[in-house]
Amino acid sequence: MVSIGVSVFSAIVSYLVWFVRVVMNAKIIHLGAGTSPGWAMGCHFVPFVNWVVPAIVMKEVADATFRYRAPKVTGYIVTVWWTAFVLRGLIQSFRPASPLVPVLLWVAGISAAWLIIRINLKQVDWREAGLPAEPRPLLVPAGGPRPVAATRLPLPVGSGLPAKRPQPGNHPNPAEAPRVIADSKQE
Repeated sequence: MVSIGVSVFSAIVSYLVWFVRVVMNAKIIHLGAGTSPGWAMGCHFVPFVNWVVPAIVMKEVADATFRYRAPKVTGYIVTVWWTAFVLRGLIQSFRPASPLVPVLLWVAGISAAWLIIRINLKQVDWREAGLPAEPRPLLVPAGGPRPVAATRLPLPVGSGLPAKRPQPGNHPNPAEAPRVIADSKQE
């Protein structure tokens, strides 16, 4: 029983941290995004407000993240996610043994997972191509080598292809070879 409580608490904290970060990223991606990161977290704890405002904030994040080509289904998924989540809570309060509780929990979970994956992927795309140098989105760093766009190498003039990362040791004249910095920090 304690491990379930710890798991639920960890999931809530992880969700709130993720939610605040995507709100901050949405404000960077689209300057017209209206919700502050503090209110994005706080709206979950204000009675009666928490029945509506988190869904509105999530819709604002989705609209800012997918601002040029917003999938129509994103608005529907936000509605399905939040409706299933609120209905599950209400039904569980009055009839805990109802067979609808696990069904609504699954619907809310799958919808939330779809939103989290889609928003994360699109915000990573925004981070890697086209955002201003400062401030950069505060996305959770992934392990492994950084993508070419993150190294800020110049693109070849007149070419639509991305620049190739210079490799040490394969330049014909070592004195003219570009320097490769092995472990540079992102500014």
